[in-house]
Amino acid sequence: MNRINRARSISLDVELSGMELGKLTAMVSTLPSIQNLPPGIHQLTQGDEDMMNELFAGFATAMVAGILAIYVVLVLLFKDFFQPITILVALPLSLGGAFVGLLLAGQAFSMSSLIGLIMLMGIATKNSILLVDYAIESRRGHVSPDGATIVRPFSRTEAVLDACHKRSRPVIMTTLAMGAGMLPVAMGFGSADPSFRSPMAVAVIGGLITSTVLSLLVIPVVYTLIDDLEKGIRKLPALVRESKLSFRKKAGFTMLGLVLVYWLAFPFIPLLNIPNKIVVVSIVAVVGEILFIFAVTLLGKEYWNKIKAWLRKRLFNRGN
Repeated sequence: MNRINRARSISLDVELSGMELGKLTAMVSTLPSIQNLPPGIHQLTQGDEDMMNELFAGFATAMVAGILAIYVVLVLLFKDFFQPITILVALPLSLGGAFVGLLLAGQAFSMSSLIGLIMLMGIATKNSILLVDYAIESRRGHVSPDGATIVRPFSRTEAVLDACHKRSRPVIMTTLAMGAGMLPVAMGFGSADPSFRSPMAVAVIGGLITSTVLSLLVIPVVYTLIDDLEKGIRKLPALVRESKLSFRKKAGFTMLGLVLVYWLAFPFIPLLNIPNKIVVVSIVAVVGEILFIFAVTLLGKEYWNKIKAWLRKRLFNRGN
């Protein structure tokens, strides 16, 4: 007779054979024999399910620790406390694609998909780093490689537009390379049981797609907002008290604060015991991204107007 903590135990080992662990656990929990156990008998989870419970419990801590670690490294590299926030915006932009990718691929929200999300935190920030670093260097001005000429410092709008223009190719190329490398894993090639590796690859590929597309559109706007915030952070309370901010900007800042609280609570959603968890989490992630983009649109109206003027100028000059 086997014992666990001095109590007699009977163990049942089950082979998944490609079935999702969460779905199998839910099916077992609905059995009448499990729901009506005799007095003195209780169910104890071990193996993969026990590991899954521990992983879900530590997922929020791992996400917060990972974000803080990335922020500290970026502060040391950029020697600035504000611009790393711009780079970290790429993280929520990637979550919607990861969960929608899992939903479309019919994959479970499992331990491997959580590992893919943690991997995605480091991968998704690279696009923002390329854009922000190039924009900062363009605003400073630099000497040409041959040392003969000095490139004049760009204005903020010129630097951001130039960064999107010149860094869009390497951003897209690195994303395509990463996606192509993960595609065989997502399709289950080279593995007898792809149920563990495939969700991780699907989460990474889906997150990279949305992060790449939205980074080229949203990160420049966030960069301008963070730059304005850095310059006028001491004047902002006085402006709010004197009502010098327009209603659009007040609504934008309010929505941005609500979105921040929304995303801080997001890592705890997987811990909830809810049916169709992957569908619920996917909807929550997409709604969060839509609210964030809407808030950025309210605050970045001037930036979009400058883009239109810049495009008209370029097209007009090219036509002449």
